[in-house]
Amino acid sequence: MRPLRLLKLFIFIVVTTLLTTSCTKNYLAQFAMNDDESYLYDAIIDINKADYTDAITACSNISSTSLQTEQYATVCASAYAGQCGFTMTFFENNITTFTAPWGAFMIKTLGSTSPSAISECDDAETILRNIGPASTRSSDANLFMMALSLYKIGVIAKALGDPTNSGLLSGSFDACSIATSPVDYQQMMAEAFWDLSQSAAQLTNDSLVGTFALGIAGECTLLSSVTDSGGKAENLCSATSVSAITADQIKGGLSMLKEGSSIGVNQGTCGGGTVASTNCQCL
Repeated sequence: MRPLRLLKLFIFIVVTTLLTTSCTKNYLAQFAMNDDESYLYDAIIDINKADYTDAITACSNISSTSLQTEQYATVCASAYAGQCGFTMTFFENNITTFTAPWGAFMIKTLGSTSPSAISECDDAETILRNIGPASTRSSDANLFMMALSLYKIGVIAKALGDPTNSGLLSGSFDACSIATSPVDYQQMMAEAFWDLSQSAAQLTNDSLVGTFALGIAGECTLLSSVTDSGGKAENLCSATSVSAITADQIKGGLSMLKEGSSIGVNQGTCGGGTVASTNCQCL
């Protein structure tokens, strides 16, 4: 069932027997096999209470080795994602809307997430990425990454392009030239699109989001033939890692944001066209 899958995805389930014994964190820690596990229990309890600040504190004490395992990574990514506004409740309420244009939907429903919270979404994405390549992650972890990446893209676009929280992007917002300060939003946007494409490639046969994942794969196919005005390739999806994304491939990611398809925000005359069209491509 979908609700159970979503709960599993975010590791927000606190074992019933623990919840019903009125246990404190110290009590739980006594039964933990090691320090990392006690911090993991702390983080789970804090996330269950929507106390993301304390959950992040607990996760900061977990060793880097443990954080590379999916069990720990999904919990701690959930802590940072929650701080960014991407909670289990939000995801559970909106998972059925994985239909085109998802980017436009995100702009209309995100609320007024502060730009200062975007870095928390970025941290969550990094934690999930450090589990390993999308091909080695579970379907649940890839679904988490795909949804989180979309949310991050929406948060950045909304924070920069909808200052009045109207639910629509300002006419002056240009997806091809979004800000690079106070943080490099263009790089963060490109990384989100890259993670989105990597996870989607593993979910094309998924019964819940397979159609949407195929749509993202189609966007990557379009990008494979896109070059900028200097003839340099903009195929973001072909980058071997986020650290290998080039300046031209960042342009490709911004083109995907502007594209009015399943993952774009349907901005202006680009709506409904292909990524390679004149009015859509970021040169």
